[in-house]
Amino acid sequence: MKVVFYILVGLLVILAIAIFYADRRSNRDLPHANIMLRYTIVCGLIAVFMLSILTKIVELQFVEGDRLRSMSGHSLGDTDTIRAKRGNILSEDGHMMAGGISVYRVYLDMRSEALHIIPKKEEKINFELNVKALSDSLALLLGDKPAAFYEKGLRKAFKDKKAQYKLHDGELSYVDFQRLWHNFPLINKNTAIFVKRVKRTKPYDQMASRTIGDIYGIETKGGKCGLELYYNDYLKGQDGLEATVKLAGKRHHQTLQPAIDGYDVVTTINIDIQEEMHQALLEAVSSSDADLGVAILMESATGKIRAISNLGKGSKGYYEKSNYAFASEIEPGSTFKTLSMMVALQDGYIDTTTRVDTRDGSYKFSDRTMKDHNYKGPNGGGGYGVATVPQLFYQSSNVGVSRIIFDHYNSNRQKYIDGIRATGFGTPMELEIPGSGQVGIKDLSDFSETTLPWMSIGYEVTVPPIYMLTFYNAIANNGTMMRPMLVDRIVNKGQVIEQYEPTVVKEQICSKTTLGKIRAMLEGVVTQGTAKPVASPLFGIAGKTGTSQITNDQGRYKDENGMAMHQITFCGYFPADVPQYSCLVYIKNPKQGPRSAGRLCGGVFKRVAETTYILNSGPETPDSEHEKALKALWNDVVKSEKAEVDQEDYQSRMPDVKGKTLQEAVYILENNGWNVSAEGIGRVYSQEPAAGVERQRLGEQAKLTLK
Repeated sequence: MKVVFYILVGLLVILAIAIFYADRRSNRDLPHANIMLRYTIVCGLIAVFMLSILTKIVELQFVEGDRLRSMSGHSLGDTDTIRAKRGNILSEDGHMMAGGISVYRVYLDMRSEALHIIPKKEEKINFELNVKALSDSLALLLGDKPAAFYEKGLRKAFKDKKAQYKLHDGELSYVDFQRLWHNFPLINKNTAIFVKRVKRTKPYDQMASRTIGDIYGIETKGGKCGLELYYNDYLKGQDGLEATVKLAGKRHHQTLQPAIDGYDVVTTINIDIQEEMHQALLEAVSSSDADLGVAILMESATGKIRAISNLGKGSKGYYEKSNYAFASEIEPGSTFKTLSMMVALQDGYIDTTTRVDTRDGSYKFSDRTMKDHNYKGPNGGGGYGVATVPQLFYQSSNVGVSRIIFDHYNSNRQKYIDGIRATGFGTPMELEIPGSGQVGIKDLSDFSETTLPWMSIGYEVTVPPIYMLTFYNAIANNGTMMRPMLVDRIVNKGQVIEQYEPTVVKEQICSKTTLGKIRAMLEGVVTQGTAKPVASPLFGIAGKTGTSQITNDQGRYKDENGMAMHQITFCGYFPADVPQYSCLVYIKNPKQGPRSAGRLCGGVFKRVAETTYILNSGPETPDSEHEKALKALWNDVVKSEKAEVDQEDYQSRMPDVKGKTLQEAVYILENNGWNVSAEGIGRVYSQEPAAGVERQRLGEQAKLTLK
């Protein structure tokens, strides 16, 4: 192409010379011929010139194009990453449980010409005319330092001609930034620079915090734990790229590659039940001075987790310290007896009419003595004597259960282990919490002479609480074991990207006959046995208490005060006749008040169960005893909610959220007690109710239209 270009230029020179000589030799008596010659030559010159331009265009586009385009990034100046907005984590009905809130830092360029301009009819420069007003405004907005402090800092920075003088400490909210940017003197696009950052926040603070998870302080590293980590690829989005171009003395941003925002993760958690569970568990662990507590509520038919709390004790009280529900591998105690009875019933070794002699509440296996909780020593008077299998189960007899398993399986221990595994118990499941524990069952090579009887009552085996609940949930779900679910779907701007379906782990954990007997026995624990305090006037509850001794860091069963240490559990489901939900409550080392599983764990279970039932049923009109009790309890909830509204500390009027992003608007409204629904894409165009309308009750509906 270059050769062609040079040839064309040469022809242009030759034609120019030809014109010169033709003009000198032209016949003055033939003006017409002279004019035509000149006209022809001029047209030729124009044609050659246009052809040379066209040749150069072709060369730049097709020959030199790739090389020049590769150099364009260098000529654009600095390139910056456009951070993608991380997606939100939402409750099942759209409440934000974790999301990004925009925060800002604002800097003033003291070299800006706009600060040195003298306006018409004024004698001072812009900076001098407005510095006091800006200082007053900053002091009023931030409320941390007097105006004189800000004025002194501004004047010094102006004198030193600082390019980026930080106007404030910390970060401004979206609302405060808008006030500063649009209303404060000297703050405009010619003088100020703002840095926007998206800050990850949890509007509901500690509720289900460890399940939701966290992100790293260095945001580019993404999720650190919990759902934030497991669904990081969906949440993080894809960063973009922009270049800074300087034109006419001003810097402009040019987008080279737009950022793609992350998707939202919609969990299975019901925020109303979650609130009640969190509060109930917090009161239980606080009143008993326990080390930690766990509570989980699961939907029987699907395995969807509707609420989950993990409260550990710290120097400043109880908080979501770790996800004990998924990660802790604990000895389950008597809740494991249900599994032992299921195996023995399934193998046909016992029936509900089988009778077992528990003697005085003690029985020696090899060199160890098993004792019931009502054992009264060598003088007798304790134990349950000869009792049927259901009676032993209702009272959680250690001796009765361990004798059944030892007598029938000691000669074939593998059959007992196989029976446990045949139920699906302990089947590894892909759980949505990274770092989840697994069920620990010893190999036969590790068995001692006493492993089998102690294992039958929940010792020498370790189980994460979520696995124990999954087993009880299978009993509630007519024998079908479901994988626990924490996330329902992935969405992008309201469009479902991926919908997750319930997953079956085991089609049938045992025969229908065995299942019916186990369910009847679990109901009897509540109506006749160790879990009587759990009984509700609204519906039947079935379940099993569990208590096991634990050791301290030195391997001792008593603490420094000589007090025995225990962990207690209640695991069950409701309503007992047509189960809809299963629930587990576990509390470690309670030291004060009633420390029984039936009272302490059962109290949390009952409160969560009744709240769940009310929220799903609502008040009814019939006058049956059941409905009267339900209506009375419903009225108590309404009164409690009204009292909470009357005593609330936050604003009760509808804030003005027009012009804000959905993310910002939801955060503001939900923190002011509104329940938010939205339609459309973009920013808030209209809102119902209008700004300033007083909220009548907690959770009143606010509708946003985006455009």
